[in-house]
Amino acid sequence: MTQEQRDEFLHADEIAAKAAKMAVKNVFAILGIDIEDPRQVEEFRQDLRFGSKLRKAADRSFIMAMAVGFGVLLLAAWTTISAKFGA
Repeated sequence: MTQEQRDEFLHADEIAAKAAKMAVKNVFAILGIDIEDPRQVEEFRQDLRFGSKLRKAADRSFIMAMAVGFGVLLLAAWTTISAKFGA
């Protein structure tokens, strides 16, 4: 590779890096976040963490509700069977 080709490659690499940075900045701007402001970035991170915690809590709540519902059905069946054949 000649020096001219290396220089051209480095120039293209710089252009690609600038384009990527600009694209990321534009995407976050669309979301209302200035990536140059560390407070806004940290607030965005906290929002993502909260969303993750909320999703996990909802998953656990759903599983718990299903377990309680299944328990109620079993109790109702047991009570019905006990009333017909038991005491």
